[in-house]
Amino acid sequence: MTLIELYDKTPVENILGSLALKPDKVVYITSESRKAIRAIPNYQKILKGRGIHAEMRVKSIAKNDLEAIVAALYDIISDPSDDYIIDISGGDEGALVALGIVLGSTDLRVSAFRMNAVSRRGVWFEFRRSETGRRTISRTVMNYDVNSQVCLTVQENILLHGGRIYGESYTFRRDDPVCGDIDTLWQFCRRDCSGWNAKINRISACVSRYAEDKNDLYCVADDDIGRKGGVDREFWNYFLENGFVLPEKTYSRRGVTVFRYKSKPLQDCLTKAGSLFEYYTYKTALECERDGVPLYDSATTGIILGWNEDIDTTRNEIDVMLMAGMIPVFISCKNGDVETDELYKLNTVSKKFGMGYARSALTATAFFDPQDRAYSGDAASANIKGRADDMNVRVIGAVNRMGQKEFREAIANLVR
Repeated sequence: MTLIELYDKTPVENILGSLALKPDKVVYITSESRKAIRAIPNYQKILKGRGIHAEMRVKSIAKNDLEAIVAALYDIISDPSDDYIIDISGGDEGALVALGIVLGSTDLRVSAFRMNAVSRRGVWFEFRRSETGRRTISRTVMNYDVNSQVCLTVQENILLHGGRIYGESYTFRRDDPVCGDIDTLWQFCRRDCSGWNAKINRISACVSRYAEDKNDLYCVADDDIGRKGGVDREFWNYFLENGFVLPEKTYSRRGVTVFRYKSKPLQDCLTKAGSLFEYYTYKTALECERDGVPLYDSATTGIILGWNEDIDTTRNEIDVMLMAGMIPVFISCKNGDVETDELYKLNTVSKKFGMGYARSALTATAFFDPQDRAYSGDAASANIKGRADDMNVRVIGAVNRMGQKEFREAIANLVR
């Protein structure tokens, strides 16, 4: 089966049909042949990961040349023994007019296919000629919404848009025991988000590696615990009581406590002020469901995106990135101050790696919480919300005042 694609400037449109139909061959018709040729290796890499080994080639045409498009289509559908499907999801008006001319005149086995990237609902059009010679069209709806391979992982979406991943934080599954630890820490943090940031920063300054050859061991001077500007004693005792830090008596010596962190995510949470809120948002996204199935097909946190393969490429760090089918979601998590630069970054990254399909959101705590001593004030809060709205960035504010169910609904609604 040969799939004919009207090459589109939006990468999602150029791979959607291949994911749904699993063709043997794909032919891209385009006036931008160089772009298409450069993109094909990335498309093939994604498809091969799904067991789809499609041969791909480009049919070059002149821009806005209706006759050339018609001729190209006739040239491609020249084998009576093959089945041809033309994907009409993408392409410009001229290409679609040419498609109508060809479908209305050929007697070869040619069908048309269209899919909505958001709903993942496809429509199959069969063209046949009746005994009286009249052209007939049958229409079949195909739903790929749940448990289908018409979806992308975070890594695939970045590759599809020509980018590269330079780093990610530790990830885990929704049934990992660390999820319970993150919930416990969050209940402690949400009581005073700005205070949490300051105290975690002081802990980070006081803790050091115990020895270079023992990378999982750390130490803190006993004199630093409880002193002004040092490790907050309430924090430290809370971490000990809950087993988040595990003292190693074998290595400890007078005046120094040697310990290890219970897990890598907890180490991040207890040494970097913003990590806990990022992990809590990531964990919450893993819990989102639709019809008993995880809403997000892929998720990661602390991802560093490069815009291309060049070593000096532009790079952006995104706190949480999710994929719901073919739709990428970019989330910035702020447990303290919020600056407008963060909104511009979200907007720019969404355009680069989503091309009209991406969703973006800002999750925040104290900055939008009038009850918090670090509240930004009505004017500053309204300013950020207004700018976010202008840039299509959803704001989920005062998360520290939300219950888990309410926050989960807010994250789920980003793609509903």
